[in-house]
Amino acid sequence: MRKCFGFIVSLFLFVSFDGIGQVKSDAERQYDPNSTLKIPEYEQLYRVRVKRRIDLREKQNKGFFAYGRELPKLIKDGLMSGEIDSIYDSDKLDNVLAIEDFNRSLEKTEGKAAVPYDAFVSYAYGEIVTYNGMKYSSIQEGNYGNQPDQNLDIYWAQDATAGQAITYEDSDIGVIILTEDVIFDKRRSTLYHDIIAITLVVPADRNDQFAMEFPVGTFKYNQLEKYFRNNPEKAKWVNRYNPKEWKNFADAFTLRLFSGPIIQYETPDDLPIEALMPNQYEAVMEIHRYEMQLMEKEHNLWEY
Repeated sequence: MRKCFGFIVSLFLFVSFDGIGQVKSDAERQYDPNSTLKIPEYEQLYRVRVKRRIDLREKQNKGFFAYGRELPKLIKDGLMSGEIDSIYDSDKLDNVLAIEDFNRSLEKTEGKAAVPYDAFVSYAYGEIVTYNGMKYSSIQEGNYGNQPDQNLDIYWAQDATAGQAITYEDSDIGVIILTEDVIFDKRRSTLYHDIIAITLVVPADRNDQFAMEFPVGTFKYNQLEKYFRNNPEKAKWVNRYNPKEWKNFADAFTLRLFSGPIIQYETPDDLPIEALMPNQYEAVMEIHRYEMQLMEKEHNLWEY
């Protein structure tokens, strides 16, 4: 009888602990794997995903863009050292980008690509041709029938570096897109900003009205945060008013020591604000309206 009773108790404990373990694993599955704060979904009273455009060249964001300590430079160094091992083509974080493609996206071509010279083609100003192994840039509009090596300084300028691909400098990557979840934790009655991803962006040339900015790679923030913590001497947010108060980049993001407008919030169409508004003015007004709406939402949830 005692043996039977002991067997039943052992079986009960085994099943109980196995059940508890199973419940725990179910809870773990409630976390977003890309989350930094790991707030379970069942504790989220409210959540919305937003994207912010942070211009690192602005004075208020200069702490992330000090000379030699640029945030993009640090991320690139981590990628080259292997401490950061994943790049993605978007903040959905579902399509891994090869390092070769990332490096290729950081290349730009000075001027137009060089093409072989054709005597029957009219060349525009700035077009580049190759002739007898040399490169020439047209310095006249409608340059037709003028052989490059016989019309130097009148129709053509010899330029050996024209059309060559060069790499963007760290200071050229002057914008980041920060993707985050704004979450109200109903257990702690607190609003949290759970950063999901950071995208490096080359901004448009301000001197070219037709130029457009373009992203070069997206990184998981939970991996970046670990990298920042492991490299405290490099990952320094610079306080220009008080050098004693320099902080780690991870702490600077946690303390929200940046400024950047919301450019997209979660909608069924998943479109940026500019695409939802009829013109630029309405888009700017919508950005401010939604920022105020988030603040009001936080206040109302506290009241609740």
